Amino acid sequence: MMLESNTYKEAISDVKLSDDAGMEIMESAIQRKEQRIRKLRARAAAAIAGVILIAFSVDGICYAQTGMNIWELLDSAYYKADSATAASLSEGFQESGESITYGNLQFTLEYYYFDPINCEVYYSIRTDSLDGTPLNLEEFTDTELPREWKFSTSPKRQEEFEPGGSTASEPLSPAYVNEEHTAIQMFYHDVYTYEKEGSQKDQMEVVLNVRDGEEVENGITYYKYKKAEGSFLLNPTGQLKSLYADGSALEHCTTVKVTTGGISLYFDQYMDSETAEDFIHLITLKMKDGTNYYVFDAPPPGWELLDQQALDASGNFQDTGYRTPDGEEIPRETILGQFAFGGGFDKTIEDGNYEFSGIFNSLIDVDDIVGIYVDGTEMPLK
Repeated sequence: MMLESNTYKEAISDVKLSDDAGMEIMESAIQRKEQRIRKLRARAAAAIAGVILIAFSVDGICYAQTGMNIWELLDSAYYKADSATAASLSEGFQESGESITYGNLQFTLEYYYFDPINCEVYYSIRTDSLDGTPLNLEEFTDTELPREWKFSTSPKRQEEFEPGGSTASEPLSPAYVNEEHTAIQMFYHDVYTYEKEGSQKDQMEVVLNVRDGEEVENGITYYKYKKAEGSFLLNPTGQLKSLYADGSALEHCTTVKVTTGGISLYFDQYMDSETAEDFIHLITLKMKDGTNYYVFDAPPPGWELLDQQALDASGNFQDTGYRTPDGEEIPRETILGQFAFGGGFDKTIEDGNYEFSGIFNSLIDVDDIVGIYVDGTEMPLK
């Protein structure tokens, strides 16, 4: 296992850690997670400017505060992580260094992990101001603001089957901002579902889209985007653990798939999001140790907040726990995140299958899952 840093890459290229040492550092980073997760997830520029950067030393080598290495990125992006799973994932990341320039900004792909078999991708983008002008941090962190630019990911399949389009990506959190506000590092995570599993020959393209006009319809302004010159092409780096379940107990559902970082459900007919929302509200993952993890699009009916202040501070309903109508308390730590209803993955949506997927805000070990339930109905494990 090798640690890498942009500033000291050459200086430490021959320094290696044992797996045990790497695990100890990873576990230590995860323990610090609870103390600073809300700072790292805050959207406001003032909160971002207050993020305390990590600088730790291994065998006398100290990381410069010019960005985060991959272990620190994982620690900042996820609420918590199974230590062995996070360490295994970190080993699969590749360092890139490729850049795209747009106006006064330079976007650099720092690290990435692409699993074409499970259709899942992680990547880190660092943005630098080329002339030293401070960046507008709100543009990077406030998802409600119309951005001048945004990233999307689009698979490049080697098989005859070619799903079209791409998925717009939102960063999980700002992982690093320098004191001058001239550089910011963001971490992205996308999950896909396809009729056919991927191939090790597949690639993933990370595309920079820039605003290209706007139009107003019924009093609502819609912003148009176009692909900027240049993109990042990701090659396969590894394969995540995955777990499958029979989804036939749920109407029109064929398969449920869970990976280290997300969940996907496959359906055998087209449905719009309103139809799907009528019968999918809460996904529960039961673990070996008796813990239940939850994924939902919105808090289920009757669930009451445990921490209104946490919700007010972040604006994200995943940042608080809940109490169910029967009095059970659902701790914040057991909420894995949201799922999003997707589109068809055949050439003609109406004739093809349909899916929805969700990205976890924690990293889990799928080997610990003993049951998957959708609105209380068990999906038998395969």
